[in-house]
Amino acid sequence: MRKIFFVLVLISTMSSAQKLEFQSIDSLNAKKEILFSGAKSWVSNTFNSSKSVIDMDDKDSGRIIGKAFLQDSKQHRCMSYYEISSVSFKFTIDVKDNKYRIVLSDFNHLGKQVSAGSLDSDQAPAGFGFGCGKKNAQRVYDEIKLNVKDQSEKLFKDFRDKMVEAVKKDDF
Repeated sequence: MRKIFFVLVLISTMSSAQKLEFQSIDSLNAKKEILFSGAKSWVSNTFNSSKSVIDMDDKDSGRIIGKAFLQDSKQHRCMSYYEISSVSFKFTIDVKDNKYRIVLSDFNHLGKQVSAGSLDSDQAPAGFGFGCGKKNAQRVYDEIKLNVKDQSEKLFKDFRDKMVEAVKKDDF
């Protein structure tokens, strides 16, 4: 039976900061080489921006690490401007025979007007949403994080579909 886990993991560290991380683990009846090829194909097709880059890929260990950007999204109005969000993140893909894991982490917001930086905190950073008021700034910050969660789930679905496709292509 296939199991898909979409997990929002909040990990406490010594500094009491929380780490925003999404993870998907699944199993498919395929050799590591096929899953690795499917993962590389997904990276190539999904992140066709020059902003996206693979930092490391090691076929022997079955690991791909890279940095990318989520799709820009328009956030709700905050005083006299609309905040346009660009969010960078790190992805780590691990494959082995019959199983894979993809982890999305280190989310950082880069806004057109103001940037929140790391999205690990539950609270909007001081100075975020200048002129908005604390309550509206928090609302915009929460919407950015919700958008990250939604886009992460979409990436997991796309990744799963690409992995299934890679397995089917190999089974000619």
